[in-house]
Amino acid sequence: MAGRNEIYSGEDRLTIFTDSPPGFWYDLRLFPPPTEAPDRVFFGAAPHSPLGIGPSQVQQAEVKLPGSEDSYALLRMGGTWLLSGGGMGEIDDMRVEAWLRSVLEAEGSDFSFSPPASVEGSISLWLGDGTSRSIEAGPANEENSRPLIVSGTSLVYMLPEWTVNRLFREGDHFLRD
Repeated sequence: MAGRNEIYSGEDRLTIFTDSPPGFWYDLRLFPPPTEAPDRVFFGAAPHSPLGIGPSQVQQAEVKLPGSEDSYALLRMGGTWLLSGGGMGEIDDMRVEAWLRSVLEAEGSDFSFSPPASVEGSISLWLGDGTSRSIEAGPANEENSRPLIVSGTSLVYMLPEWTVNRLFREGDHFLRD
């Protein structure tokens, strides 16, 4: 200590917490939850909406599937959803609401220091207050993860391909069986 030649010994309980990988400490949510207070934004929490977004706020969702030219839109009309460009049939409103929750509650597995080289897919959410949020997905890397950028933040999130597949559903997924 401060140039002294003394040694001290004691219990080290801090290593229990510091043995975790860095991703364990980060808030890797793409969107903050609707109940998060504005003064409680942690590193990694997307700062675009201090109160977060709930599924009931989304009035329209436009999806362009990664690696494909296919796209569709989901439009809220009163208490039901309509599907444009994604298939024919009756929409299962509960599937749309569940999908919206999965998009709004999605978490990355890590951060990346470089943005995606190109945009292969996107999800745009139009909210009832006239604002919008978007997610842009880049190409998959050798670890089978994709970089994602969320509007309103400069952070680049890495998501495993299976998570990206849950977010970027085909339009037919929303049709009743």
